[in-house]
Amino acid sequence: MDINVLRQRMHDFIDKGSYNTALFWANKCLSLSKGHIRDYYWLLHIHAITGHHRRAIQIIQNKNLTEAHIIFVYFIAKCYAERKEWVDALRTIEKMNETGSCEPPDGDIIGVPTTKVRSCLYLLCGKIYEAVNNITMAKTCYKQALEYDLYCSEALDILINQHMLSMQEELQLLENLTNSNQYSDTEKQFIIQSYKRKLEKYGTNTSTLGHVTENLTNDTDILLDLAKQHCLRTDYDSCYKFTSRILQEDPYHEDSIPYHIISLMELKKTNELFHLSHLFVNNYPSSPIAWYTVGCYYLLIKNYAQARLHFNKAITLKSSFGLAWLGFAHSFAAEGEHDRAMAAYSRASNCMPGSHMPLVYIGKEYALSNNYRIAANFFAKALQIAPDNPYAEHEIGSAAFNNGDYVTAKKHFLLALKVFKMDDNKSLPEAWEPLLNNLGHTCRKLEEFDSALKYHNLALKLSPRNFSTFAAIGFTYSLMENHSIALEYYDKAISLKKDDTFTLQMINHTMEILASVPVVTEEIPVPSETATPKMKTITDLDCIGDSNMSVDD
Repeated sequence: MDINVLRQRMHDFIDKGSYNTALFWANKCLSLSKGHIRDYYWLLHIHAITGHHRRAIQIIQNKNLTEAHIIFVYFIAKCYAERKEWVDALRTIEKMNETGSCEPPDGDIIGVPTTKVRSCLYLLCGKIYEAVNNITMAKTCYKQALEYDLYCSEALDILINQHMLSMQEELQLLENLTNSNQYSDTEKQFIIQSYKRKLEKYGTNTSTLGHVTENLTNDTDILLDLAKQHCLRTDYDSCYKFTSRILQEDPYHEDSIPYHIISLMELKKTNELFHLSHLFVNNYPSSPIAWYTVGCYYLLIKNYAQARLHFNKAITLKSSFGLAWLGFAHSFAAEGEHDRAMAAYSRASNCMPGSHMPLVYIGKEYALSNNYRIAANFFAKALQIAPDNPYAEHEIGSAAFNNGDYVTAKKHFLLALKVFKMDDNKSLPEAWEPLLNNLGHTCRKLEEFDSALKYHNLALKLSPRNFSTFAAIGFTYSLMENHSIALEYYDKAISLKKDDTFTLQMINHTMEILASVPVVTEEIPVPSETATPKMKTITDLDCIGDSNMSVDD
């Protein structure tokens, strides 16, 4: 019997999914070849596919196959990892590193290039380190997986989706991959362009998004990248449209779920989020993203105890799930438990070292406790991770405003606003209305009254029924001694909130002035809105984003 014919029949059964039949003939091939390494490879491959991990481990150990080829080091480590025996998996890989490479004397006799196997091994090693919460080593392994094989997109996806890299580190990684000598220039250029789109965040001009979409309407990866970019700009309507298109084609597209959840929460689509959470829990009960979805639903309806319960279940399934830690922290922050919220935010920051949002939230908790100096330090750290990030810039401006440093506050508010002026045809997202009002308050403090009115009126266009904006415009006119117009705006403000103390005081004060009563020259303080707009990470977060993934005003 020609063994090559038998091997081909075995491969045919593997391709058809008839693994038990393939296993029968794989054993026959192994016997006929008297234990050829290639036949061991296919036998173990079938065992791994069928979940017989302990059986595969025993064969490798009995035959001492790890000394024959690096592929068997990968097999045994993967089998240990599948059984969640992380220590044994790491020990196997470390032993290989200590003894040197496992290169067979006659080259790639199993038909798999050694460099590609090393890429898979480093990818696996990164997952193992991530499982034991060693994010630093996991990040290093994922980078090495890409260096050994540019096509290892899973490593890049994990680095991005788990927010392991800062913006500077992402750019450095892209530069290193560009300088790689793997593959032809044409092939490498296509790979780099595909990866570059994944790494683009605030630097991408959204005016080009529609053109890209027209050319690649059926590419879910392209649609997901566009959804991320819109989400980072708090354009949740557009993000929702892209994620909905993805889920229409593939209802269980897990990578798009965090961004779809952010959009559903911001757009207050409670029923749709409820349906999505049930869909995932019923079909993927062992997936952390399923329970994270349920937690976000309870967070949206303000049932914080149930939200924590389900976020905790997601964390139990995957302890390094940064988004679940963020949601866990948001549930504490919503109830004013600042210490527990900051502890959870710190854990989220450890799980997502490349995301600025946990640091922004920690800073916000300190700001709520009037510790503006400490808050400013965390905002500065957030800017180191994501330079010119509007979320961090806005919070630094808020802290400076509360410290009375209005010049610095104005500088950072304008830097935050600058991000959204890259596309003149696109209006500022509604979630950033507090930024415009804060700019107006700051300009008023600096006695730049025309600029103050300009920003308050822009805020009014985004949120036409915000009583505090009408009150702020009225107060600015009062300082300009245009009391008749001021009274009109106070009337509009009080019609939207009849029990607002400040507006009632200013109406009485303005009417006294108009009645020629002696003017009170001392400025009556106006409460300033220095809360962060309701925006997402990401899943920061870069978007990713976070759910609540929303900062409470």
